[in-house]
Amino acid sequence: MAPTASLGQRRVTWVLPVPARWRPRVVNAAPAPCLVCLAHYVGLALARIAKVEKLKPLEVELRRLEDLSESIVNDFAYMKKREEEMRDTNESTNTRVLYFSIFSMFCLIGLATWQVFYLRRFFKAKKLIE
Repeated sequence: MAPTASLGQRRVTWVLPVPARWRPRVVNAAPAPCLVCLAHYVGLALARIAKVEKLKPLEVELRRLEDLSESIVNDFAYMKKREEEMRDTNESTNTRVLYFSIFSMFCLIGLATWQVFYLRRFFKAKKLIE
């Protein structure tokens, strides 16, 4: 972690050596409200790697392109997984709607049949029909 200050603001940078999940937590102890802006960058620290491994500019660019292509492949794999999950959810919802509509139809048919028999008995009791 390398905090730096600029123009009355505090800027904090994290560089994670391995991919990990993290949650930023900001606590404001002052009574005045504060504005928090988060910028999120994903990728290799190519400048540091180039210095350590003494890479040429072309090799650094190739590393950057390799990282970019790997990121694209990972994004597509994630999107494919999400698409499968959403399709399963959609199919499940469609099945539930189908069963609910069939149940509703049976309820309406049953209610209509009961209403016909009830009205028939009512009119026979009032001697309006035979």
